[in-house]
Amino acid sequence: MWKVRGSSSGKRKSNSFFSSVPRHLVFILAMVFCPQAPGGQANVAYFAGGCFWCTEAVFEQAPGVSSVVSGYMQGAETIQITFDPGKTSYDKLLNLFWRAHNPTEVDSQGPDTGKQYRSAIFYADEQQRAAAEKSKAQAQKSFSKPIATEITRAGSFRPAPENHQNFCRKNPNNPYVRQVVDPKLKKLGLNKRMKPLLLFLICVLPVHLSMAENAEATRIRRQIESTAMTQKVALSDDQWRKILTTGQFQVLREAKTEAPYKNAYWNNHQKGIYLCAACGNELFSSGTKFESRTGWPSFYAPVDRKKITLETDTSHGMTRDEVRCARCGSHLGHVFNNGPPPTHLRYCLNSMALKFVTK
Repeated sequence: MWKVRGSSSGKRKSNSFFSSVPRHLVFILAMVFCPQAPGGQANVAYFAGGCFWCTEAVFEQAPGVSSVVSGYMQGAETIQITFDPGKTSYDKLLNLFWRAHNPTEVDSQGPDTGKQYRSAIFYADEQQRAAAEKSKAQAQKSFSKPIATEITRAGSFRPAPENHQNFCRKNPNNPYVRQVVDPKLKKLGLNKRMKPLLLFLICVLPVHLSMAENAEATRIRRQIESTAMTQKVALSDDQWRKILTTGQFQVLREAKTEAPYKNAYWNNHQKGIYLCAACGNELFSSGTKFESRTGWPSFYAPVDRKKITLETDTSHGMTRDEVRCARCGSHLGHVFNNGPPPTHLRYCLNSMALKFVTK
């Protein structure tokens, strides 16, 4: 997505005010406004897990969290979490962190691609570092791929402009919120009607309770990989849900359309092959990709016409030619007769339906 980064500015207060305040009052004010915790451990956490609109929406509902601020740290979209150590703990927040995103993705998260969307834990002190390392090792048991989350010392945190704070609450009808954030909250069981006890359990339950579900997902992926590319892949909706993200399932299996200009490949100029995100079928090449100025990745031809199928789509009061993967039947997008030579076709596709592999 596009985000305008702005720097907050403010003039420093004059020291004359503090010189007139009694020292005991300064001490009391410091105890109130400066984050403290028993034993000297910081009660502020810094997590990066993709777009901060998502991570902010997740953690602002976690029990014991008093505030969440979206911002930037070391080039990553980061949230600053202030929590009450009497009601929650850093370990519980770490448990929710692993559940709130896919930590195995490198420099991306869902539809957002780039180093600013990388997974990272920025620790405030050695206690947090040790807790993060231990939690990461435990979480790794739940994932078949290696966790890519970096664990590094926290640096300077720069809050994002005000229009990015509490974005989901302020913009509930935003396409990104409805297509990406809301499904994630629903999957985690985080919504306004959720009982506090269930919220508490999400933070407390260890990550390894999801190992059985991840094992099933691994089994399904291996089943697809072992199937010859010339053979069809047929799975139930429940099986597809286990291996696809919520956004991918909505696009690939429910034929939803992602937002323009807020997807991974609309402006991708690297050389490579675009595969079906569901089954790995080779569909389109960067050699036939062109700039359509529509906000979606567009191609004038597939790598092989037999790789795709066309179906008549009469939804939304229109008649269009829908493009589907010939191997698994997943929805990819639509094709139009306004493309460049030599085919004069424009295959307008969803980035979430694709997986790009560089040559």
